[in-house]
Amino acid sequence: MSLFVLREKTPPDELVKELGEVFPIEVRKEPKERVTYHDTFDWSLDRAGLTLATTRIGRQVRVALTTTDGRVLDSIAQNTPEFASDLAPAPLPGIVEPVAKHRRLLPRARGEWTGIFISIVNPDGKAVGRLRIRIGTATPSNGEGEIDLAPRIEFFALKGYNAEEKRVTAFLKERFRVKRVKRSEQAAIYDAVGLSPGDYTSSLRLKLDPEAPAAGAAKQIHLGLLRIIEANREGLTRDWDAEFLHDFRTAVRRTRSALSQIRDVFPPDVADHFMKEFRWLGSKTGPARDIDVYLLKIPAYRAALYPSARKDLEPLVRLLKEKKKAELSRLRRCIHSRRFKKLLGDWRVFLEDSEGAEAVGSETGGSETEAPAPLRANTPIKEVASSRIWAAFRKVQKKGSRIGQFSPAEDLHKLRLDCKKLRYLLRFFQSLYPADALDPVIREIKNLQDHLGDYNDLQVQRDALRGFAEEIMESKAAPPATLLAMGQLMGQLEGKQHKERDLFHDHFSRFSRERNVRRFRRLFGPEPDTDAQTPSKRKKR
Repeated sequence: MSLFVLREKTPPDELVKELGEVFPIEVRKEPKERVTYHDTFDWSLDRAGLTLATTRIGRQVRVALTTTDGRVLDSIAQNTPEFASDLAPAPLPGIVEPVAKHRRLLPRARGEWTGIFISIVNPDGKAVGRLRIRIGTATPSNGEGEIDLAPRIEFFALKGYNAEEKRVTAFLKERFRVKRVKRSEQAAIYDAVGLSPGDYTSSLRLKLDPEAPAAGAAKQIHLGLLRIIEANREGLTRDWDAEFLHDFRTAVRRTRSALSQIRDVFPPDVADHFMKEFRWLGSKTGPARDIDVYLLKIPAYRAALYPSARKDLEPLVRLLKEKKKAELSRLRRCIHSRRFKKLLGDWRVFLEDSEGAEAVGSETGGSETEAPAPLRANTPIKEVASSRIWAAFRKVQKKGSRIGQFSPAEDLHKLRLDCKKLRYLLRFFQSLYPADALDPVIREIKNLQDHLGDYNDLQVQRDALRGFAEEIMESKAAPPATLLAMGQLMGQLEGKQHKERDLFHDHFSRFSRERNVRRFRRLFGPEPDTDAQTPSKRKKR
């Protein structure tokens, strides 16, 4: 198929008329079609080369999935699918679920199309080529502001009629100056409404100047984190899917980590003020996120039980959903509060304005006299980054080496937090170091952090299930079978936790082996002091 775009001021009817004066044609008008294009908030379908569109037909919905190899898989549903699990029949869920996972299939934009189908025929009335003119408008997902699109011409060549294809194509180019394009209808819609697939990621995309003053570079990092917080605010309050709260909470936690780890670059009163405020915000996001995690674990919990016992978890699911509703209501009040709005507003002023510290107000404890710049505010950021990463690495090494067979679980939890801080620093400053040298370092800390995270999660899940079981027992909201099923799960989690504990020293030994220490030292370690020569060396020189 060849695809062209008609000049916007050219009426499609004029093209049909002039085409009919040169070629024998048969014309058929196509009915109006309203299409909604879907993707996750982080554009996972687009990144995987998939296109998902829905069209309402009466009381039913046509679902069309275009795969990476150009196949179009159709199905009819009673309702618009909200998650990949809502898709049917196979193979649609199997294609989309590994990509979208638990993310909602959001309506990203809408298009309205009408068409004119043209068959070019020979003297015998046989079709030798087919054209379709698609006339469309684009509308953002909020339904506000319809935008006219340039008409699209699709030419379908028929086998054995290459000469006719060339004649028609030459006519279109010469008479109407059509432009050949390759962009899909979805891409044309996204362009029209100002959407850029891939414009959101929960990862920081920074390019720091190694010689830039540390204060300015730290502000770049914090602005990137602030954008993630703001981008996820609506999806969090509307509870579109659990990842909005996860990304929001993670960005808040990274902000706190950056404030505490990148030291002496902001005025102390400013740093202390915002550290306190972001700690408050983080505390408000914790309970709702915990419930999300348990709800996401339910399929795995069910799979761990005998089939006959899986339905016994329904009272637990109901309890979790009730808790989520209550916690989300509290979190919404926080997000709509004056304190939250002031926090984000003051924080942005400080990060974007050189006078931002004054704009925060008296809460920061600022004085009227100009204070000296913080100790490392003007130090090149790479120097600050290397020293902070090296110190964080040495802290992980020191704490990890002290953990023995009988160390309490709290020690592993604290080590996990230190690993997380180290990994945050590596991500904040990754643009300052060669990727081929940094990637193995990040991979090693990730492996250790993931192991410690698994161990901690198993402990947290056991404790949470015990608490939920006590609530259910006190309220008599479930039969004994539910408590038995939860007891089985707690036993399995305890067994897995013991296995993870036994593997700790293997994981830590891998992380702390000499090869990995050399990697860290080469990238972040202090420079040798060439002036500190031994007396014998000075004498020889």
